[in-house]
Amino acid sequence: MLVYLKKEWKKNLLVFSLMLIVAGVQTVSALSMAWMFDALDSGNFACFIQCIGFMLGIWCFFIIVNHLLTVYKEKVICAMTLAIRKDVMERLVHTAYADYHQKEAGEYVSLLSQDIQVIRDQAFTPFYSACQVIFTTVLAMICLIQYHVSLLAVAVIFAVLMIMIPRIRRVHAYTAGAMVDLTQANGTFLACVTDWLNSYDEFYTYNQLANWSQRVVTCCHNQNQAMILNTLKQSRVMHALSLVNLLSQLVIMLIAGWMIMADYLSIGSFSSISSFASTIANGLNNLSEYIVKIRSTHVIFAKMSAFKRTEDKGESIDQIASIS
Repeated sequence: MLVYLKKEWKKNLLVFSLMLIVAGVQTVSALSMAWMFDALDSGNFACFIQCIGFMLGIWCFFIIVNHLLTVYKEKVICAMTLAIRKDVMERLVHTAYADYHQKEAGEYVSLLSQDIQVIRDQAFTPFYSACQVIFTTVLAMICLIQYHVSLLAVAVIFAVLMIMIPRIRRVHAYTAGAMVDLTQANGTFLACVTDWLNSYDEFYTYNQLANWSQRVVTCCHNQNQAMILNTLKQSRVMHALSLVNLLSQLVIMLIAGWMIMADYLSIGSFSSISSFASTIANGLNNLSEYIVKIRSTHVIFAKMSAFKRTEDKGESIDQIASIS
């Protein structure tokens, strides 16, 4: 994946810049909530109205920048998936005749369609979402320092915990195994459908179209089972991370509440701290989910690199498999 990110490094640099602006606006918005509550607590209604106007302005700016980010990010993803298809086709062009015919045509169709779509949905899209989370989370952690270092310490501890869980070998093997089954089921389904559609005349001649339809349904059922199993295993990991997410928010808010009761912090700061705690916890929970998804696509890159070549050119797929 890193190979294609580097190919489009100029476009990705602009994407990351827009992400940083979006994260900055969200952070300033959370800080302004503390200013608003402090203005209400002190009875300064004019300051409160100014804060409302300020928030309206920055959120209008946020909508514009986020729109640009969404559209441009989609263009970059399309460019990178196109580059992957080009590399796969280049690899197939240089595959020996006998090696090419060891697989059914449906498997190649699956590789160039469904597997690329999986890479798009579970590698590139989560990668950008993860980058957005990192920017937002880092800014939120920096803002916590202005209240008390203990809040940041708790946030960092839970951050390390939530990032390390998906990297545990057994957790990775648990989700990767389901992804292997899913990619195989996709290839088998397309191979079966292709073969049966090509044999329509034979089924029609012998009046066996009813059996023809039933076989397609059976193969589709096997594919659906693989999809359900993949979703089930990923969901179990995600919900386990959600428990850690909830615990981190509660601990940070508990410490903030104690500091407010001790008159160390203003009442308005609790709103911002709660917002930052939620941003950090939810962001890290989502980051862990994105890591699980990205790592699960390793098996697809490995399948792409498995093609034997008659000449040794263009090893970008091998590089991707080693990086992901």
